[in-house]
Amino acid sequence: MDEQDYIRGNKKFWIIGALVAFLGVAVVRIDTHFFRETAAFFPLYGLGIAIAIGGLGLITKGIDKKRESFRYCPHCMSLNPADAEFCRKCKKPLPPVRRKGHSQVERDRNGS
Repeated sequence: MDEQDYIRGNKKFWIIGALVAFLGVAVVRIDTHFFRETAAFFPLYGLGIAIAIGGLGLITKGIDKKRESFRYCPHCMSLNPADAEFCRKCKKPLPPVRRKGHSQVERDRNGS
């Protein structure tokens, strides 16, 4: 997967997620407008909220995917898989991935 394919895939999550969220909000609005005083109010209202939350989940899935599975080459700024040792474009070695946690400077500053 190259950078353009990744961006296209990410846009699909955004577009589909936005459409699903809009559909959920529309169901809630229709439900509150037409069925407020009937027994169908609560199931449709809950369904609309669930659909809207699902759409927001799709949008955030597109955002988080990039952060977890890719990194940029510091030399040519091309997108590479997170586990790559060399850049696919310029073939230069990628710097090692920093582990999560406190750096040595922060540990020294805190006295631990």
